[in-house]
Amino acid sequence: MDNRLATLLDILSSQQFQTAILLALGLETRQIADLLETSDRTVCRAMNDCLVRAECRSVEDLAARLRFENQNELYDVRLDKELAELQHAARRMLERTVFPNSSTC
Repeated sequence: MDNRLATLLDILSSQQFQTAILLALGLETRQIADLLETSDRTVCRAMNDCLVRAECRSVEDLAARLRFENQNELYDVRLDKELAELQHAARRMLERTVFPNSSTC
């Protein structure tokens, strides 16, 4: 039987986990919404769901848990997938900024 405790990567959806990462980095709701190509409301809902699922009282507690789990290497290869998706989202955002009228992928 696996005695490993559930990490944020285990208990959060992909969007919630990415939101937690971006919150931990200090991004604001509007910035996260722009990056993830969603609404402020969706980001707020994801943030609230993160806090409930992770049983954290604040964004600061959530960020501390995220850092702890990462520093103690509790994440598996799924972390690479989530980070790659965030990198891709950042690339898309940069392309929208540099080339606002083009439809690049």
